[in-house]
Amino acid sequence: MSNGNSLFDFYFYGISDFAVNQKKNDSTISPKHNIFENDKEFVLEFVLAGLNKEDISVNIDDNVLIVNAERKKIEDVKYIRNETYFGKYQKKYVLPDDVDCENIDVQYRDGILKIVILKTNTKQILKKSFEIK
Repeated sequence: MSNGNSLFDFYFYGISDFAVNQKKNDSTISPKHNIFENDKEFVLEFVLAGLNKEDISVNIDDNVLIVNAERKKIEDVKYIRNETYFGKYQKKYVLPDDVDCENIDVQYRDGILKIVILKTNTKQILKKSFEIK
């Protein structure tokens, strides 16, 4: 994180880390990730070495970026030593109002998932009135 002077710090702090163990002996997936910005874009990079891109999904739901990944254990083998993790992982980030949610670039190369979100000059502010009961 930076020094806290950016809206980026607030929005991209993340609203949840969710990891589910598939079996008692499985380790929790907790991939390392970096988030940074420049004048034009926000970039998120996740270290997901050893996964196939079919094991990863990236979605937006109600202005929340959701990253899911799953490392499946190889069945019918006896592990002599196992230092990798298995299971499901989910990370959610509330996106700032001034990003282009329609044109997000997602790439997975050499074990790195890279998500590039362009900034826009217009803020999309939702206005809603609530009934007081």
